[in-house]
Amino acid sequence: MKKLFVMLAAAGLILTSCGDDDGTTIESSAGMITGGPFEFAVDGLPDMVSGITVNDAEAVGSRSTWVITGADGTILGMPETMEALEGVNFDGAGVGECFIWYARYEGDVEGLAENGDINDVTGNFALSNSIQVSRNALNAGVITGGPFNFTVSDGIADMVSGIAIDNSTAVGVNSTWVITDDQNNILGLPGTLEMVEGNNFDGAGEGVCLIWYMRYGTDMNLEAGMNVSDLVTGTYALSNSLTVNRSLMADMSVNLTGLEDLGDDFVYEGWIIVEGSPVSTGTFTVDANGTPSATSFEVNGADLASATKFVLSIEPAQDSDPAPADTKILAGDFDGNTASLATSTVGTNFEGATGKYIVATPTGTGDPSEEFSGIWFLDNSSGTAVAGLDLPELSAGWKYEGWVVIDGTPVTTGTFTDPAAADEAAPFSGANGGPSFPGEDFLNNAPAGLTFPTDLRGKTAVISIEPYPDNSTAPFTLKPLAGMIPASLSGNPYSIDNNVSGSFPTGSVSR
Repeated sequence: MKKLFVMLAAAGLILTSCGDDDGTTIESSAGMITGGPFEFAVDGLPDMVSGITVNDAEAVGSRSTWVITGADGTILGMPETMEALEGVNFDGAGVGECFIWYARYEGDVEGLAENGDINDVTGNFALSNSIQVSRNALNAGVITGGPFNFTVSDGIADMVSGIAIDNSTAVGVNSTWVITDDQNNILGLPGTLEMVEGNNFDGAGEGVCLIWYMRYGTDMNLEAGMNVSDLVTGTYALSNSLTVNRSLMADMSVNLTGLEDLGDDFVYEGWIIVEGSPVSTGTFTVDANGTPSATSFEVNGADLASATKFVLSIEPAQDSDPAPADTKILAGDFDGNTASLATSTVGTNFEGATGKYIVATPTGTGDPSEEFSGIWFLDNSSGTAVAGLDLPELSAGWKYEGWVVIDGTPVTTGTFTDPAAADEAAPFSGANGGPSFPGEDFLNNAPAGLTFPTDLRGKTAVISIEPYPDNSTAPFTLKPLAGMIPASLSGNPYSIDNNVSGSFPTGSVSR
């Protein structure tokens, strides 16, 4: 037994010796490398890797090198040592991706040379895992805000605000804000957004300037007066730009007829529509004779030149809301330098408005003295009561109101928006229920100077369009329907005349 063990041991020695003598190939192995991945900005600043380690305890191969390849496997370089690898400046390679490998090999190999393909190397050759190096282009991100429109040389400070930056994709170690003119000449270099928003553009005079955000690497020695377009491409990146329009004042004139006095609580306010947004041109009042308090207004020149529309609204005299009210009475699109104004903002097709009414007192007691003391805007000619008013739907900020002018005093029949429904009040009607249409019986609560019941024959019936809210107890200037109630009533219903022609306000605006 002892002899057999000795023989097996000897045989083993013989086998090992024979394997070496036969030149048995030992396959190369490169081990494992750790570190990275690395991301660099291609910005003119040196970009070196560091902290890479290699675990070559089980590596096989008497020869070694580091290999840098492109994403497609092209061999870009072969630094032989770690020191040489960490001395490679990846910034000079431009934008792209490359990979770092560790290689071990034995004997001669073919294809292991710069510009070769790492996948085509043959021989007793092994690669480690790879570490990615991303070489990213400079990126300044995206800024939002504006455009900003200022009236300059008026002594009022003009500061931008509300600018935001999305720099989630920004690349570049250095940054600044840049203000240029519209030819990209640098006017200022505020280092922070706070400095941008602290800049007073009023002192820059008339013109256009642009706000940019910049990312860069090398010390560019930026100065006012330089032109951004002359900077070396690849050493900086600019965001999109925000426009600052610096304009002098320009004159705008209005020529309006048919407006009425709004009293002490309301004023008229003009607006120009610039890039879809309203810009106030100022307020004015109208006296009892219909004469406006102002017909010429100073407006930002750039805004006025680019305005597409003019709108006239009715606003509270003490108004904390900077936006236009719903009550817009006139509007018109600019055609060249003039806008013709009409009441299209109130509703449409008032020229086609028609109306019928009956004179009756359905809420009364039936006393003969009440017979002609009520008016209801309905049509019962078919035997069934239907709406007597054919009126277009009103825009927001307006309501219809019925009236009868009795001995010179206009007395309301109530406000409404739907001609086929009852109006919103019945202050003078009797105790019985009335029709579900606009109208009123004048039986109770007569205003001062009048006596109810009354006789409406020969009086004037009116349908007006009222601003809402309305601080006046009198009919507003917009009266699409008006006419005298016949002095001799021979049977219901009766027609009320269209009153649009020549009665609605009109006007024009010139710039």
